[in-house]
Amino acid sequence: MAKSSTEKPAKQTTTTPLTVTAETHHARGFGVKGYFENYDSLSGITMADPFQRAGDRTDVFVRFSTVAGNKGSMDLARDVRGFAVKFYTREGNWDLVGNNMPVFFIQVTMKFPDLVHSVKQEPDREFPQAQSAHDNFWDFISLTPEAMHMITWTMSDQAIPRSFRFMEGFGVHTFRFVNADSKSTYVKFHWKPMLGMQSVVWNEAVKINGADPDFHRRDMRNAVTSGDAPAWELSVQLFDDDFADSFDFDVLDATKLIPEDILPVKPRHRLHQRSAAARSKFLWRANYEPKSWGADGGPREDPDEGFRSYVESVSGDKRRVRPESFADHFSQARQFFSSQTPVEQAHIVDALVFELSKVQTPRIRERVVAQLVNIDTGLAADVATGLGMPGAPERIEPAREPIDLDPSPALSILLSGPDSFEGRRLGVLVTNGADAKTLRSMRAAVTNVGAQMAHIAPTISGVVDSDGNELAVDEEIDGGPSVLFDAVALVLSADGADAHVHCKFVGLGPNAEVLLLAAGLDDSRRDAGYVDVGSTQKSSAAFVDALAALR
Repeated sequence: MAKSSTEKPAKQTTTTPLTVTAETHHARGFGVKGYFENYDSLSGITMADPFQRAGDRTDVFVRFSTVAGNKGSMDLARDVRGFAVKFYTREGNWDLVGNNMPVFFIQVTMKFPDLVHSVKQEPDREFPQAQSAHDNFWDFISLTPEAMHMITWTMSDQAIPRSFRFMEGFGVHTFRFVNADSKSTYVKFHWKPMLGMQSVVWNEAVKINGADPDFHRRDMRNAVTSGDAPAWELSVQLFDDDFADSFDFDVLDATKLIPEDILPVKPRHRLHQRSAAARSKFLWRANYEPKSWGADGGPREDPDEGFRSYVESVSGDKRRVRPESFADHFSQARQFFSSQTPVEQAHIVDALVFELSKVQTPRIRERVVAQLVNIDTGLAADVATGLGMPGAPERIEPAREPIDLDPSPALSILLSGPDSFEGRRLGVLVTNGADAKTLRSMRAAVTNVGAQMAHIAPTISGVVDSDGNELAVDEEIDGGPSVLFDAVALVLSADGADAHVHCKFVGLGPNAEVLLLAAGLDDSRRDAGYVDVGSTQKSSAAFVDALAALR
């Protein structure tokens, strides 16, 4: 309460002002070189150079990144991942900037600085770093109902991918392809990982960040340098004005997507990585226009062959207002939540409870839960219960009443998982005297499906197998916990409970029973995820085939 002017002023004290220094980096990322290979010519619908000739390869540079964290933050923060591709075409550079989620928080571009400022460190204290679990972000979200669709994505497992190699990429916006006859076709871009999709659970993410905060960067570099470079197919959704007018939502609204069940994606092109941690280098003196330098000064704009905007006739007043077609903020959020498996829905609830439990202002928590009622009453009730609220608040009336849309299996990671263990990593716990034949057959089976196998041992110095061969050790057991691997196996001599908690497959080699019993995992606590690994090639191959389910 303000004091009146007649009151005696409080005694003034001199203090040293609090100063904070922010890092200038907007995100934490990693870049790799690669090439883009065109399957078929799309010259009939676009003049863009990378799509003109079947079989052509275009050099690319790809940047994967987080958003909320600065340069020194951890890789497995719950966050959107950037997925930006620069094409070095015959006619100049072409950028396809995107994310690993097909929608975004806001409809109005000018609100982007506000979004970023809300999710970054709170400016009066310069923390928390690389996370959205704080008052400022959720205050912004609770007052921005258009963001609730994106919130269902960021609170899902999509926000904690296992690897850059196992996540999708999206152009997010609706673009135009324009052909030589100036005919326009709408296009949405989708990068589909050839290795399938995979995420971690939050408990794993926390442990991985502690064990290896550079996990995603290390994973990508190791894959590329070992010859197992990942690949994505660039798929497109193509449609015309008639489809755009018939679709339930405005195709220009970045908070909406076009479900693949309604408009299937068409793979025609492939992106392949080939070298890691490359840095850009300017080849010309000037990187601006206009300039007076001659031919060696750098590229110049070409009015004949360069970029030209699509010519269209428009009429009416140009006003700074949102169209009515942008007003439905909850129908697709409801569709996304209903498309998740029960396990994935539980993870969304847990994520919201965790994030909102860090919010110190009760009215912000209440506003968010009141918005969640418009998505799913069960979701709102579960989050309210997790926060200890006396009941879900009455909903905030939406600008437009949401409708129920059919679930889309393509929106679920678990329903879109891989069909093999390719590109994954098996950690094998070994001790002196581990059965050599079992290890050989297991490595052959893992290599056969394009995966990797690492030895984990009590010490980093190495162990000797049953044939007297010295085995190189990749990780000491404390530095190589099971969360760093996609599955584990126990090949021990006669002389891990985390993998059980995270529902990972566990291969049981000779003498594994002793360790399991010591961990309290007797027969009554084991399910189909515990697989016997014999010493034959056939039994090892059967074990690796089972690993395709991942959990």
